[in-house]
Amino acid sequence: MNEIPPITSAGRVANLVSARSASAARGAVSPALVDRLEISEEARLLNGLETSSPGAGTDRLAEIRRQIQDGTYETPDKIDVAVERLVAVLTSPHGLD
Repeated sequence: MNEIPPITSAGRVANLVSARSASAARGAVSPALVDRLEISEEARLLNGLETSSPGAGTDRLAEIRRQIQDGTYETPDKIDVAVERLVAVLTSPHGLD
């Protein structure tokens, strides 16, 4: 009636699952089943900075918050620097470096 052959690979999948289950039951772990995490040198450096001086920026942050609340944080010089940096990023072929 139908010319489509039956799917026979399901048996192979079941055998693979059975083999993996048996390996796991014996305590053997296939290298293909082990997760791996790589941490870049940049991430290690940033992590070291974060943990080396916890709270070092707290005073600076409190001062900035106070200046924002007082309305004294945004100065023409700071706005000029921010605009220059934004223009540099927008005109750079690499974006943020």
